[in-house]
This record gives sequence, C-alpha cells and structure tokens, in this order.
Amino acid sequence: MDSSGELRRDLKDIAVSFRMVQAVAPLLIRWHGTGRIHGLIQEEAMDRQLILLPQYRINALFDARCSLSERDIPLARGRGILIQTGEQEFFLTGDNVAEEIVSRPGPEEDYSYRWLSCSLSSQLNYLTVEEGHFEGEKWVVDFLRNGDEAISGVYARNGETVRIRLNPRMGAQGKVGKRP
Repeated sequence: MDSSGELRRDLKDIAVSFRMVQAVAPLLIRWHGTGRIHGLIQEEAMDRQLILLPQYRINALFDARCSLSERDIPLARGRGILIQTGEQEFFLTGDNVAEEIVSRPGPEEDYSYRWLSCSLSSQLNYLTVEEGHFEGEKWVVDFLRNGDEAISGVYARNGETVRIRLNPRMGAQGKVGKRP
C-alpha cells in the first residue's frame, strides 16, 4: 500500500493475478490434476497461444481491446486461466485475453486445411456467455453477454470471469445437427 492507503501502481498487475485465482478457486480445487486447467501466458512478442484439445482448437488472443478508441492505451501482458468443466462448457478468467473456440476436424473431414485456416468456418456458436462470480461453489450470473460481445472471441479483462457454454447442437463445421 502507498502512504494514502491505496494499492501501489506497480503492484496492480499482481493484484489482478490474485483476483483471477480467487475468482475460480472452486474450479481449481475440483478440476486439479485432470488436464482440464490451462494456463495462458503472453510471452515477449506473442499475440496468441494455441491450446489443442481432442474436440477443440482454442486460440488465446492477447490484447483484448474492444474498440479502436482503446488502441492507444498500453496494456499489461495478457494472462489467464481456462478451465473446461464439461463437454461444451468452459470458464475463463484473465486480463487482456480473449478465446476463440473452434471445432477440430477429424482426419476424415473434407477440406480440413481450409477448415483450420479460417476460424469463421468452424467457430462454434455460443449458447451463452455469462460474466459472473462464485458464491461458495455456486456460479452467480452478473451479466449475460450478447452475440456482438462474443463474435470475435470471448474476452476477459482485469480479472473478470466468464462462463462459456457452446451450443450442443453445433456439429462439425458449424452445421446444426440433432440435439444430443
């Protein structure tokens, strides 16, 4: 703390990191050691990090600015924690990070190179994207994001936490299939 009782400016990034861990503590305890927890760290000159899961290809995009007016504001390095809690459910907490979740083609898929090279051809439809927090082990929704707030990646800034639920009816290459 500084002399006025405020958090020192040089420690604000550390405080955000602690806020992130605290925000998803129930999930970290429950999913520890399962391979479902993924740390996201922006290293020097990195603009993205790739996470390959059996069903998904996830691009963690660093520099999660939402508008051109924010482009002149310097940002801390992006970081976050992504936790898969179900087949179509993820929690993301972080700072200056956004996620694009893309369905991975199987080896038998036609045009798999084109499918992988264009995220919009296989980006999954979100059922819901919720900002919120945990009260004990219960998830509480504070704000429901709309489609415009998720179309170019689901972002987390300043230690906020979001729950991402994918549309279970979205099948291969974004085609709507039968209900599971």
